[in-house]
Amino acid sequence: MASDLLTMTLELAESLGRVPVFIVGDFNLNIDGHDLAHILNWAGWEDLLQGMGPTCKGTGGTESKIDY
Repeated sequence: MASDLLTMTLELAESLGRVPVFIVGDFNLNIDGHDLAHILNWAGWEDLLQGMGPTCKGTGGTESKIDY
């Protein structure tokens, strides 16, 4: 599960002390309302592409943001 992997990654990052950590990935899901959003917000995560618009165009032409 993505949230387990993310939690494990954040725990490892925390063990490094106060150093910058970049977690880069392609979740391919809308994290709004997902448990990932809660975990990321708790960790102080910032979406560097926030406000840049959609990152995906579905087969029906519907645009969405599923890449973070």
